[in-house]
Amino acid sequence: MSGHIQGAGAPGRHELFISELNYDYVFDAIKQMDYDGYVGIEYFPIHDPIDDLVRIKEKFHTG
Repeated sequence: MSGHIQGAGAPGRHELFISELNYDYVFDAIKQMDYDGYVGIEYFPIHDPIDDLVRIKEKFHTG
């Protein structure tokens, strides 16, 4: 299965780790699927965006 999954924090489209959505659960579910597509994020950072991207990569990257 391939495609594209888009993520953003809610509300406000801010960082994933301060979202009302549980992205730990979301990314665990994606990892359990037969998914070989891309996962993109779109957000308006309220913290340092470089630190945020490093944190997201460390926490969720599987490649």
